[in-house]
Amino acid sequence: MGQGIAGVVGAVVGLAGAVGVGLLTRAATLRQTREAASAQLDQWRYSVRRDTYSAFLAAITTLSVRMRRTYNPFSPPDPGASSAMVDEMEETLGQALGLLLMEATPEVAAAGEQVIGKFVGVMTAALRITDAARERAAGRQAPEAAVLLNGMENARNAVEEAKKHFIDVARKDLHG
Repeated sequence: MGQGIAGVVGAVVGLAGAVGVGLLTRAATLRQTREAASAQLDQWRYSVRRDTYSAFLAAITTLSVRMRRTYNPFSPPDPGASSAMVDEMEETLGQALGLLLMEATPEVAAAGEQVIGKFVGVMTAALRITDAARERAAGRQAPEAAVLLNGMENARNAVEEAKKHFIDVARKDLHG
């Protein structure tokens, strides 16, 4: 009878050990699965932010290039080009900022808003150029083109400085 009890006790201890090892293995597997899922989510978020920052940067860089071509200090201002440029800026910047505000960290979003604010200065300068050209065409007095183009150049330089700041903040966010 002592052997029977020892056998039952041995079986119970063996079963308890197997169940314990199984539970520990399951807990470790769940923890590893959660950690892997968390790492994948972090990687996905990083990719979304990187793509968002890149898209914003591409949009503002494209507009910067178009601005330089549209407002050449060596040629007279074209009111039609100015109006078209303002329309394009509003549309492009609105789309780029919307995505940035949704996906970016607060610091990067603020830097993006600063860039947009500087583009508003460019749009204001563009509208001044357009208004002055219309005034001159109507035979009325208007500010000199050189003065207006100087204002445009100052506004473009402000955009470039804000763009550099955006890049620095975005890099810091992405790469620490």
